[in-house]
Amino acid sequence: SRGGPRLARHLGLRRRAAFCSSIAVALALSELCADLAVFARSTQIRRLLVASRTKHLHRFDYHTQGTLAPRAKITMADQQDRSKEKLWFPLESNPDLLNRYISKLGFDARTHEFVDVFSTEDWALEMVPKPASAVVVLFPMTEKVAGARRQLHSETNDADSDEDVWYVKQRIRNACGTIAILHALANVPRSVRGASNRPNSWLESFLENNPSSSSPVDKAVALESDATIESFHEDATADETNQTSRGNKEDNIDMHFVAFAHASGKLYELDGRVERGPICHGNTTQKDLLRDACAVVKKFMEADPEEVRFTVMALAPRAEGT
Repeated sequence: SRGGPRLARHLGLRRRAAFCSSIAVALALSELCADLAVFARSTQIRRLLVASRTKHLHRFDYHTQGTLAPRAKITMADQQDRSKEKLWFPLESNPDLLNRYISKLGFDARTHEFVDVFSTEDWALEMVPKPASAVVVLFPMTEKVAGARRQLHSETNDADSDEDVWYVKQRIRNACGTIAILHALANVPRSVRGASNRPNSWLESFLENNPSSSSPVDKAVALESDATIESFHEDATADETNQTSRGNKEDNIDMHFVAFAHASGKLYELDGRVERGPICHGNTTQKDLLRDACAVVKKFMEADPEEVRFTVMALAPRAEGT
């Protein structure tokens, strides 16, 4: 009959529609599972970050050539050098704390703020507002991690150092958190500095009086004699946003802060305790700074897979509504 072909066509269309609907449902479920996996992974990493901050606050121990000197090999001369250094309380790795701290220094955290980077994987990097202006990392100076850094640094070229990179030596014990923050803020893009540094603030005045052209040691001397930054650092270590007690100044735990910044198309690792000064890790752009910095940090992590005491924070544009 004439109705037979029409019915067959109708049934075929219904089957195709049902098939397409099944595919749509499967895709939706797949996306939901992926989202749940990311959420679970983020939650797990968040717990690790909190555990790291709770149990492993930064305590600076003596460094030689950018690596932690084994305690058994510290000489009497080393001990005497360390005893001459000023001693501050250690700073906690905590974006909320750091944002309050940089606000006091004179950086407007309403434009850019420190945020957690939950992983060095792509899914986590995509969560960070772009572009990052700087990256601050806290990591354990175990023998394996120190060895990996030593190897990476040996593969770099001193000739790649840029005179425009702002760099200061660390000559105050437990100050590497503040040193890393200064390295981050002093090397942000000029447009960010112009929009975020408050005129006549401590930060703007210190950078004007201690430009990148001044020697790292001269900057360190200026920092050592500056009562204002010492007071700001002291207040930060006792701030209510800390998740742990600040402990004792004399405590020794093998953790260290460094910063990563972009300058003239290069990626620089900035560690005030490294003899060589800024370490150039090759080419990058402001857009790719976070990804390329995390690629370096990932090599630190791979050197000691059992370690979980790594925290990464990006200085990024503040997201709308936060």
